[in-house]
Formats: sequence, structure tokens, C-alpha cells
Amino acid sequence: MDEEPYIRALFSSGHLWTIAVDAAIRAQVSRINLPHAPTAETTVAIIMAAVAAEAFINELPQLILAHDKYGPHPRTVTDTTWRAIAASIEQLETDHVQVTGKYLIASVLLPGEPLQRDEQTFADFSKLITIRNNLVHLKVQVESNYPGAAKQKTFLNDFKNRRWTNPPLEDGGTAIGWLKQIQTPQVARWACRSSANIIWDTFQRLESLPEPVRKIYEGFEDQWRTCVNNPLIQE
Repeated sequence: MDEEPYIRALFSSGHLWTIAVDAAIRAQVSRINLPHAPTAETTVAIIMAAVAAEAFINELPQLILAHDKYGPHPRTVTDTTWRAIAASIEQLETDHVQVTGKYLIASVLLPGEPLQRDEQTFADFSKLITIRNNLVHLKVQVESNYPGAAKQKTFLNDFKNRRWTNPPLEDGGTAIGWLKQIQTPQVARWACRSSANIIWDTFQRLESLPEPVRKIYEGFEDQWRTCVNNPLIQE
């Protein structure tokens, strides 16, 4: 018997986030085995945590309007406000708005208080994206103590103040640059938290979603609550 045609929506942001967590765990194991070596897996955690957050905001319109497009018997969300919100967030991707801007605008469109740039949830997420961009568009790292020389990355100083970085010099006095200085288990866990927190802040705004998508919200709610409270990524 031929299978009935179907269309399914596959939401991948949660899976991408667990890849980041797995990398953070490996960074911790690496630090135990090699206490003084940079943990390369931190770089994986940073990039995948940022990728997961970007995937979530891009999936969000489909989550709101899932029953419009998918399943054997699509059921339309008739609430015009929610439909307009979904369309507006989807347009952000079409207009190539940066991911930090997407979250800020989504927080204005969705229920709840808008995100503020200086509050920790958004500030940490913005820093995560800055580091991700520096990693994927890496340039020659130049360090100098000459007057007027380029200053250290702001995020590097922030992590140093928290004692989350490796020493700037290897044995013998060789500079290792900011990339290896931030390769620590603490930074890997921070990256996972920063991603989960911005996603959870946004996801909670969907609590008043109408039927029929309410059940989809409830299905993802436990998943993201577990992520944000995961003991493996706590400070």
C-alpha cells in the first residue's frame, strides 16, 4: 500500500544545542587530563551554541504557524496578531537582519517586556555572537605593549576578570593569543548558558499561543526548560 503523502517540520535547534553541551563536557574532560592545556572543544561549544540560538529564532515563525503548513490536515491559526508576529519575524531573515537584532525585535513583537541591551541575558548572548564572528572570520592575532597598540578584545578582559582564561604566555614566554586564552571549560559552559538563556527568554513569551499550536509549545517547553537548567553547564 502506498504511503500517504505528508510534510513534516523538523526543528533542529535543540539538537544543535546538545552538540554544544557535548563539546563543553569534552572540554572539561580534557582539562582534567591536561590541566594546563587550552581546551580546543571550547571553540566547538561557542560556535554550536551560537548556531543553535540562530536556528531557534529562524524556526520560531514555523513553530507559531506549524499547523498552517504541515501535517495531513493543516489547521490555520486564525489569531491575526500571532500570524502578523510570525510573518514579521520571518521577514527579518529575508531582510538579513543580524541574529542579535532578530532577538531584540522578536522581544518587542512577542508578549512580555522587551529585551534590554544591557541586561545579562541579552548582553551575554551578544557577546557570544561577537566571539563566534571573531572565530569564523579569524584574523591574525597581534599583541603588543607599544603605546597606541590595539587593545585586547573586550570579551577577553571580561573572562579574565572572572578567572576563566588560560595564561597569556606559554612556558618559555610565547604569547598564545586570545583564541587559546578563552579555550577553557568555564567559557564553554558559559557559551551554552548564554544560548539557552536567550532561547528560553524568547520561548516563554509563547505561553499564550492559541490552539492548535499550543500543544506544539507544550511539547518543546519541557525540552528547553531542561536545557536551561542542565547542571552540566552551570557556572
